[in-house]
Amino acid sequence: LKAYYALIRWGEKQGIPFRAHETPTEYTDRLRSAVQDASSLPEIVNVLEEALFSLHLISKERLTRYYNSIRSVKPV
Repeated sequence: LKAYYALIRWGEKQGIPFRAHETPTEYTDRLRSAVQDASSLPEIVNVLEEALFSLHLISKERLTRYYNSIRSVKPV
């Protein structure tokens, strides 16, 4: 969740504030206009939703991909 919060803070710096009613999918859809390559955004949402709504732990490999995906988001 810390990594997703960092993504929200980054988005706010790009002029795309998070809205309290938005789901992670809705917010990252809006972020698409602010990033060079939006291909990592679905991975970010998938892992976040899995962490929030599943009963199992997220694998280390999946977490690594999640963190790498967040780090890869660059402004336009």
